Amino acid sequence: MLEKEKELFIPGDLSMCMFLIFAGTVEISTKMDNGFEYTIDRCNRGCVINSESFLVEDILKVKATTVNTVHIMTIDKSRFLRIIKRDRPLMK
Repeated sequence: MLEKEKELFIPGDLSMCMFLIFAGTVEISTKMDNGFEYTIDRCNRGCVINSESFLVEDILKVKATTVNTVHIMTIDKSRFLRIIKRDRPLMK
């Protein structure tokens, strides 16, 4: 569980995991050239954040901040690959 206004990641962080949201809201934002922070998306129950970039351990360009109390599961790359290897159709 994460409290309101906690940062999951910021620009420049290395993407090492993905997040599954069970309850609450996470805001994805970026800072514009003029300094204004722009909201790209709001992710709620059932959303997955970083579902692609964590596999290649990409450098993140956006910020993710909790809007309210969030119940979230973190899955790192090694755990994800162990789960996938158990399910042949999913591997494809």
